Amino acid sequence: MADNATLRELTPRQRRALESLLASGDVTQAAQSANVARQTVHKWLQQPAFKTALDLAEADKLRGLQSALVRLGDK
Repeated sequence: MADNATLRELTPRQRRALESLLASGDVTQAAQSANVARQTVHKWLQQPAFKTALDLAEADKLRGLQSALVRLGDK
């Protein structure tokens, strides 16, 4: 996921929403996970700290998938 400094800027609810967005990509599900309204998640997506954390986490996830694909290709 995102680095610790970036995550410390987020509230616990924002962190739950972030984890859900990474897993599902669904704003409604992320809102339910964080126990907030969908509009709140959309507002968070406009905040630099939340957007940066999401971007970093997505990049980490992508790197992991790329590594897995390379390992599969080597087999």
